[in-house]
Amino acid sequence: MRQDWTLNLASRQAVEVWHGEARRLRGLLDVVSECVAAEYQAPLVWRDEDLSVEQWRDLDEIVAEMERQQLRDDFGKIMKGGGATGVVQGYRNDLPREMTNVLWTAGSDEWSFSAAADFYTKDLAGGHARPFADHSVDWLVRLLSASAAAVSAEEGRIYTGPLIDALIDERMEAAVGALTLAPHGIDPAALPASITAYPCPVGYPDGQILVADLERVTNDPASLVNDLLAIDDALTARR
Repeated sequence: MRQDWTLNLASRQAVEVWHGEARRLRGLLDVVSECVAAEYQAPLVWRDEDLSVEQWRDLDEIVAEMERQQLRDDFGKIMKGGGATGVVQGYRNDLPREMTNVLWTAGSDEWSFSAAADFYTKDLAGGHARPFADHSVDWLVRLLSASAAAVSAEEGRIYTGPLIDALIDERMEAAVGALTLAPHGIDPAALPASITAYPCPVGYPDGQILVADLERVTNDPASLVNDLLAIDDALTARR
């Protein structure tokens, strides 16, 4: 069974293009790095094929990268409202493999900012993450809450591959996962027995992180689908 897991965030809150979007992306990278440092005793450094670690620390360089990565049509013309999309990798110290790969989109008309951080779990000695279930609930809750707050996300979740596959089979657009951000909380009556609500430790004064039964996430994700879709319906009704 696949062990990789993903942090996914989306915000409709518009900010200044492109400096505001660059600050938002850099803020997300900083939060993820801080959370990794607390759990793995080493922060992440960020780089990709085009920008060095030093350049990814420079907001003006990130702005320039976003401008270069704007969506273009077949004739090379920038598509208005299409935003920019790119990828950046996070490494622990000088280890040879990236722990996470962040696919980001900024400045789009549909979602002002979105990001998906895939955490790879092949070989911890090479720099990879541990499997999802090997992390504490408290750490996962903080990672999602702090990351969502950094980008003013209305939607946020952490999911595993098998769980998202099971959800997609039933509802392609479901915005829930093993952990799900409820930015304004949720009616306790809508909370299935398999889901536990935790107060957001960062941001979202009335928000909660909804945590599914992690043993079932790992061993029987399909058994959680109906409960998670009920959560999805409840959150959609509050947006």
